[in-house]
Amino acid sequence: MLDNLENSAFIENRKEFESPVASYYTLTEKGDALCPVFESLDVWGEDWL
Repeated sequence: MLDNLENSAFIENRKEFESPVASYYTLTEKGDALCPVFESLDVWGEDWL
């Protein structure tokens, strides 16, 4: 799933190879543009579910 989001440019993956190795995911501008959509879905869900 994360690979799909990364390949679609919704998120970026930053890896740090120091000990311990870590991966960090952040939203891209494209991913951040979806926030209003998810907020609307949240309101709809609260009203209807």
